[in-house]
Amino acid sequence: MIELQTGGTAARESVQRVLGAGVLARMRANEAIVGADVVRAALARVDHDLRAELESVTMLSWIALDEVERMQDAIALEAGRDPERLHDEAVRRAQEDAIRTIYRVVLGFASDAWLVSRTQSMFRRTRRIGQLHSNIPRPGVAELVLTDWPDIRDRYARQVAIGVDTLLSMTGRANVRVSHTLRPDGALFSVRWDPK
Repeated sequence: MIELQTGGTAARESVQRVLGAGVLARMRANEAIVGADVVRAALARVDHDLRAELESVTMLSWIALDEVERMQDAIALEAGRDPERLHDEAVRRAQEDAIRTIYRVVLGFASDAWLVSRTQSMFRRTRRIGQLHSNIPRPGVAELVLTDWPDIRDRYARQVAIGVDTLLSMTGRANVRVSHTLRPDGALFSVRWDPK
């Protein structure tokens, strides 16, 4: 059994914040899916404070996750798309782009344990709420536990599930399946794939 944990015990914020790099990646993903004109029109319709925050976001700034989701819903409305489906499609595309650029050198030969540990470090570096822990009890099986995120929305848990699925699928793991169950303090993720 391999156990992996996030490091550090720094207090997490009660406001769910995400790194600006992820916000910018999601905006680019939306532009690729529905078109830059649709994204610009959607952002023109959101309230002034949100628009100003989104226009000033940098790779290293932090933005409230609820604000990012307001942006996502505004884009879906403008595009005439189902908000949840567009959300999942944009999250997956943003993850794929990030994995292609960040991990492209090691994708072909990374071990399962290393890949699963990356989900933890990616989570820790891109969010200021919650702790993600993982356990690989046997080849092709991982359990991830997200804690310290009371009343997490299903949409946010799906972001983690999509990220794990995308990372494993893009590194050649076959038949990846990720399911999750919300818990009072976060979520439990069950991950399965065909071992190499």
